Amino acid sequence: MVEDAIAGHVYRLLAGFVAKHNISVVYMPVKELTVGYIDGLFIHSDIDDAIFIDKDLPLAEKCFVLAHEFGHYVMHRRQMNAVWEKNYWSGSNSSWVVKKEAEADRFAYRLLDLAKRSVQSETGRGYCESC
Repeated sequence: MVEDAIAGHVYRLLAGFVAKHNISVVYMPVKELTVGYIDGLFIHSDIDDAIFIDKDLPLAEKCFVLAHEFGHYVMHRRQMNAVWEKNYWSGSNSSWVVKKEAEADRFAYRLLDLAKRSVQSETGRGYCESC
């Protein structure tokens, strides 16, 4: 199926971006561990950066999650400190969390669009709208 082939190309392109920034990508049952709450997670530390993606997601969704979490790396990693932890995980400032998630979503949509156009140009094929 063409869509699956294109989604695979897009995912490999995104994985290349992430690898160039020395970010580990870990596939695990994220949804199960968070009781269905999230599909992915970006963790920043002084030692390592990592993106965790739910292992059972379809490839098109993995594309979005990888791009979204990479967006947190690009835009928010320097803000990830005690303030981030307090606002994000305690739920004490939901408008702040919604803003950060919306920023990562917009980043992901733009990055996916660029990646899809690049793959389309390289392969001469259409691309999967869901990826």
